[in-house]
Amino acid sequence: MTRIDAHVGAKIKARRASLEMSPPALARSLSITVADLGLYERGERRVCVSLLFEIANVLDVEIAYFFHDMRYTSELRFTPCHDRGLYLVH
Repeated sequence: MTRIDAHVGAKIKARRASLEMSPPALARSLSITVADLGLYERGERRVCVSLLFEIANVLDVEIAYFFHDMRYTSELRFTPCHDRGLYLVH
């Protein structure tokens, strides 16, 4: 698990909760198991791009929602930030 996986998983869980959607309801919408959803939400399994796209559609958010408060430092290490967007500093 990377910090990015954990961050994306937390964003999935937060958005699902804000919509008052149960884990079984989201899992059903995505045709995955509740156990798999738990692995994604805890950041224990990386979400592939196609599944993330599907999750964004079901949760009614743009893909950027999952990344808008992250950036990369010049050492290319993930660090959370409070501004919006992804930044790769060379």
